[in-house]
Amino acid sequence: MTISGTTITDAPINANNSRLLRLIVVGINSFKRDGGAVNNSTAPNHLVFQFQNVPVTHNMNSTATNERGYNKPSEMKTYIMNYFLPGLITATGLTDAMLWAPRREVANGGSGAGVTEYIADALWLPTECEMFGTTALGRGDKEPSTGQARLEYYTNETSNTSRTKYDRNATAVAYWLATAVYSDYSNFCFVGTDGSDTSGAANTANGCSPAFCVR
Repeated sequence: MTISGTTITDAPINANNSRLLRLIVVGINSFKRDGGAVNNSTAPNHLVFQFQNVPVTHNMNSTATNERGYNKPSEMKTYIMNYFLPGLITATGLTDAMLWAPRREVANGGSGAGVTEYIADALWLPTECEMFGTTALGRGDKEPSTGQARLEYYTNETSNTSRTKYDRNATAVAYWLATAVYSDYSNFCFVGTDGSDTSGAANTANGCSPAFCVR
């Protein structure tokens, strides 16, 4: 797969034959079943795919700010939509007819968030609630569970093992989520190297492990 002119090879990660570009199903009709009024029963049947590991790293923004959140657009969203998505489509043969963009509620910033943004992207970073089933660091009033969907693959509440992802060197790496931290103006949530819910400054080069829906 080629992203922004750089070729990413599907290298093996470990002895279990986990690979750098392997896709996994993390939900089945997730936004049809759990999405409430925003993503309701009129949604098409779909599978939710996500990268099992972390093929690339990228900062959320070049400066440590979460102003207006992921959908500003953040530099990460621009990177995903303008570079990562075209590379994915070319590598997999996916078509516009196959991809479905769920409408999701995402806070438009941290402490300065005033309203919810409604995002409908073909390729996207999951939110804190979608990965963990709860909002601990983000704004629960701006990212309500009724406007998102818990991704079934990550429903084990007693272990974070399923959320741990690796880079090409078989090293566990942190990867970004779309949720801005509610208590400050600089941080976004990310999944830590141990699979835990944590956060850091937006100008940190954490991993990028986006998801998408296929109908």
